[in-house]
Amino acid sequence: MANLYSEVIDSQKAVLNILLLEKQAGNAILIRDLLDDISYPECLFEHSDSLQSAAQLLQNKSVDVILMDIAIIRSDTSQLLTKLQQQFNHVPILFLADLEDEYDCALLAKKYEQDYLVKQNLSSTYLLRSMRFAIERNWMMEQLEKARIIEQHLAYHDVLTGLPNRQLFL
Repeated sequence: MANLYSEVIDSQKAVLNILLLEKQAGNAILIRDLLDDISYPECLFEHSDSLQSAAQLLQNKSVDVILMDIAIIRSDTSQLLTKLQQQFNHVPILFLADLEDEYDCALLAKKYEQDYLVKQNLSSTYLLRSMRFAIERNWMMEQLEKARIIEQHLAYHDVLTGLPNRQLFL
């Protein structure tokens, strides 16, 4: 139980590494200002204006959460987002949308099992809480997948010997 507790506490770390994918420099500045208003945890901010440059950045740098404007996705025709999510599925994504794009953003969030935020409703507190919830949700999904793998192994293997049981042979 101590292991589980220490991992949960670790998600409340003092520094959040954030990748913002945003084409419009003005919106990136506004989001950076919101992040600067957060005193704890410290938010380290990387900005990218394309999925290609984000993929390169993710190869070299550890990121806790991705904030992604859906305009980035609309301009991408190579299905790079799907590849990016498959390769970096341990990093939660928060999609960002304008009010008029909220429906499309909700569909994307459902498709990629993520969450979305409406830019006009953002505040520092709301943004921080959403990022923390996304990180926690992603951690819980990883723990659930690990538990499913263990459960499947236990269903088909003897607990004492680890050898396949009759169910595996049927």
